[in-house]
Amino acid sequence: RLAQQSQDYAGITNALLKAVAEDEEFLTNQIIRLGSPSPVERLAHLLLEMHACLSAAGLATERDFFMPMTYETLAEALAVTPKVAKRAMKRLKRKGLAKFRYGRVKLMSPHELQRMSDFTPPDMWADRAAVA
Repeated sequence: RLAQQSQDYAGITNALLKAVAEDEEFLTNQIIRLGSPSPVERLAHLLLEMHACLSAAGLATERDFFMPMTYETLAEALAVTPKVAKRAMKRLKRKGLAKFRYGRVKLMSPHELQRMSDFTPPDMWADRAAVA
């Protein structure tokens, strides 16, 4: 019976399968980020992930996006202390990879951030950016 229903409602079945695949891809990215050995690599991954998501939603420029996070919130996302999160931001800034100013982030070297964090933008965001 389930096989017949999935044939009768192929569009819904395909949409559900795509949603499950997107969720799995998103969770895989989260695991990769939290498994990164250093807080600087975790931060680089998070910044690229946020940029990809916000770009797909039309809320970021090529290298710039709004990130109104406190050190505490950022630290929770990175699974580190606020002091370590602040230090990671300073390291990225000192290396010339990102700038942080008034709640905005500017990715100065996205390719280097991607190399160091092993970030791969999920296809789901690329698909949404193409539609927007």
